[in-house]
Amino acid sequence: MNRDAEQIISTALREALPGDAVVRALEQIHFCEDGRLIVIAAGKAAWEMARVACEKPGIRIDKGCEITKYGHA
Repeated sequence: MNRDAEQIISTALREALPGDAVVRALEQIHFCEDGRLIVIAAGKAAWEMARVACEKPGIRIDKGCEITKYGHA
């Protein structure tokens, strides 16, 4: 039972990581080649969400804004 609980907790934590959530969300969106993408991220995990979006291959970000709590970037 301990192993099962550890696996459940590990999976839940991995699924809740902001970077992984952004990757999953971006994979579900079809981006037009001539469209504009503006990234806005807010909160303590904003820097990671914005970073992951910037590093995603095939995505061209036109503009962006990240707002995070002092000391969390």
